[in-house]
Amino acid sequence: MLNKIKKILSKITGCNADNISGDTLIKDIEGWDSLKHIKIILAIEETFDIVFKSSEIENFTDVNSIVFLLQDKS
Repeated sequence: MLNKIKKILSKITGCNADNISGDTLIKDIEGWDSLKHIKIILAIEETFDIVFKSSEIENFTDVNSIVFLLQDKS
């Protein structure tokens, strides 16, 4: 799951997936901005066939927070 998230982040932001770990803070991902944030959320929802609540999205602080939420929704 982490690798899929890293690929999505890399594809949308243009950063190197090798530079992303579970502990990487969202704000520290090169190329991340508000528009890409929306694109990333949509790509994750489509890839994993889920829908996030607004309150869930607000809790994304690092890559692991996305992974843990996806695991909870699976």
